Amino acid sequence: MQESELINALESGATRAGEVANETGCHEDTARRNLNEFADEPSSPITASTAPDGNGRIYGLELDGDDGGDGGYRRPVYNDREYDWSGYVPSPSETGYQDVDGELADMQAIIDARDDLFDRATDARDEDADPAEYNGLLPRFRLTGPPGTGKTTCARHIAAARQWPFFEIQITAGMRDYELLGRPMLLGGEEVWLDGPLTKAVLASRERDVLVLFDEINRTPFERKSSLQPFLDFRGLVNIRSRDERIRGQPENITTIATMNKGAEYETFELDPAERRRHANTYPVPYLGMTGSEGIQREADILAGGTPIPDHQAEAFVRAANAVREAAADETSIVRSGISTSVLQTLVQTASAYQAANRPDPMQRAIQSAVVDAHYDDAAGEKVEQLLMSELQARL
Repeated sequence: MQESELINALESGATRAGEVANETGCHEDTARRNLNEFADEPSSPITASTAPDGNGRIYGLELDGDDGGDGGYRRPVYNDREYDWSGYVPSPSETGYQDVDGELADMQAIIDARDDLFDRATDARDEDADPAEYNGLLPRFRLTGPPGTGKTTCARHIAAARQWPFFEIQITAGMRDYELLGRPMLLGGEEVWLDGPLTKAVLASRERDVLVLFDEINRTPFERKSSLQPFLDFRGLVNIRSRDERIRGQPENITTIATMNKGAEYETFELDPAERRRHANTYPVPYLGMTGSEGIQREADILAGGTPIPDHQAEAFVRAANAVREAAADETSIVRSGISTSVLQTLVQTASAYQAANRPDPMQRAIQSAVVDAHYDDAAGEKVEQLLMSELQARL
């Protein structure tokens, strides 16, 4: 599908994938796939955002003034900021999380203490007092560790369990302010201002508890840090300069979790002392199988529960994955990343399918297709294959 076809449909007033499909004469899934691909392309004017009711995405076109210019204040806010925050709450069935090393229980304890303290302080404070003076320890957390250990899943799990609206912000080295705060857009055939996820989180916090995930916070460029700092501290506000708007939320209703993937392959920036203070309590999240014998057994239980292999074989796969994880932790190794539980599950399921179909060398074939070719370059892939085959042949 040509980009011009999608642009014409959006200029005609289409905002949903189904409406674009009707305009272009294609299947809705085809329209959605192409819209998302172009929305992820920085050079494309096509943009995507979560719908005001939280269900699905709406699509539009960028307009001038999207990055601090004078184009924002002249345009009305899309949907008059009428949001249905219940649509932003994750489904519990999609967000199961295994506490790796006590990080989930620790964060829950701080959130619960915040709630108890605020409830008591609400009865005692003057009506005109600043609630930030009474909210005690704000729940601001940072999760660190290798990719694939469930840091993002942990954040979604907390939001789902507590039925909080969830706002995920993917940090990139090249991100712009409008990806946080909002931008002018041509949406539904009209020129409007569309709020960004940080602005939505502040607005939602006026009514209820919210959770904001900053994924890969250590990729935040210096130019964007000034937009985040007043949100993360006791002020709980956003400053939209292009609209001359300062929106303050309820900081005691805001829980934030920032994740940090560690590894030489990630383009990252150092967190300064002010950022470390704002992100407060920090918890390492290692691979579950790397936390000792109990962790190996717990990851093996997960593996056995989701794949057609017995417990003893599941443990062998976990120990094989640990060999790769240990190599990834070695700065002198060509292996830069370990194997997550989800990739390990895919490996076992693939090997089982190959074996059931009498494919030749099912284990080696599965390692090649599900792990090596999918996640590693040539040199690292050869080492990963060697480690996995050596461990599995010795244990199975």
